[in-house]
Amino acid sequence: MKFSAAFVAVALGLLQFAAAVPVEETAAMAEAELAELAALPVYRDRDDDDGPHPPVHPPIVDPPPVRPPVIDPPPIRPPPIRPPPRANCPLDPVPKPKEPEDCLELKAQLSDIFVINYRAKHNHFYTPSAESRERGLRAGATAEGIPFQLFRKPAPGTVPVHRLFHEQRNDHTFSVSKPEIAKLTGEGWKDEGPFAHALTNPGRCGAMVIKRLYKHAINQPKIYPGGRAYDNWVNVFNHFMTMDMPYLEKLKTQGWKEDGTMAFGFPPGTGQAARKELQELNQRNRNVVAAARIKALKKQNACLAAFGKRVAAGL
Repeated sequence: MKFSAAFVAVALGLLQFAAAVPVEETAAMAEAELAELAALPVYRDRDDDDGPHPPVHPPIVDPPPVRPPVIDPPPIRPPPIRPPPRANCPLDPVPKPKEPEDCLELKAQLSDIFVINYRAKHNHFYTPSAESRERGLRAGATAEGIPFQLFRKPAPGTVPVHRLFHEQRNDHTFSVSKPEIAKLTGEGWKDEGPFAHALTNPGRCGAMVIKRLYKHAINQPKIYPGGRAYDNWVNVFNHFMTMDMPYLEKLKTQGWKEDGTMAFGFPPGTGQAARKELQELNQRNRNVVAAARIKALKKQNACLAAFGKRVAAGL
C-alpha cells in the first residue's frame, strides 16, 4: 500500500508527538487520528500512476424549483347585451284607390268644338280655341254653338283632324283620311294642319258619328265690305259638320249634300260630365284611403299601448 507525502508527513508528526506523550495516550490519539484519516477521501496527484483514481463526485446541487408555466387568464367577456323587446304591431296595408274606367278618363280629355259662320263669305269655321272664336266674332262671324266635342290633344285611339282651306272658293273642309288630304291638296286646297283629334272606332265609349255636308250654289250674291253687291252670280262652296241626324235631314232639304263620315266624336257636355265624375271618384278614393289609414293607425296604436303595458309589468 503506498501513501502520499502528505500522509507520511502527518505520520511523522504524530510519531514525534507520541514520543512526548505517554504510550497509552499516544496510542489512543493515534487510533483516533487514523480513524479520521481513514474517513477522509484519498487525493492523489495527477502524476501518480499508482492505479485508477476513484471517481470524483461533484457536489450535489439542488435543482432549481420547477415553476409552472404562466397561463394567461381567459379574457373577461362582457355579458351579452340582449336587444330590447320589440313590439309586433305592423301597420295594416291601405287599399289601393279604385281605378277609373278607361272611357271615363278618355272622355275627361274632350274639348268643345266651336263653330262660327262667316255668312258674308259662306264659310263655316270649326275651332277648339275660344280665342279664335272670339276673333271670328269680332270680324263679323256668327256663333252657331258647339255641335260636338273632340280631343284637343292626341289620345289613345284617335287620329288628327286636318283643316283645309281653298282660297278661290273661300271654303274650309275637314278630313282624317291621308289619301283624301293628299287628293285635296292636289286640287288647290291648303292643308292648315290638325286642329283636333277624333276617334275612328265607331261606338267606342259611346262615340257618335260626325257627318260632313257640302253645298254648292251659283245664284248667291257676293257681298263685299260696306255691303255693296259686286257680282250677283257667283259660285258658293260651303262645308258643314254635324252629329245631329234630324238636323242633317233638314239640311238636305235646303240644298246640302251628304259628304260621308268625317270621324266619331261626342255630344256637347260629355267632357264636362266626365271630368266631374272623375273628380268625384278621386275624392271618394281619397276618402276611402284616408279612412282605411286612420283605422290602421288606431289599430297599431292600440297594439303598441298593450305592448308597453306588458313591458312595464315585466312580462
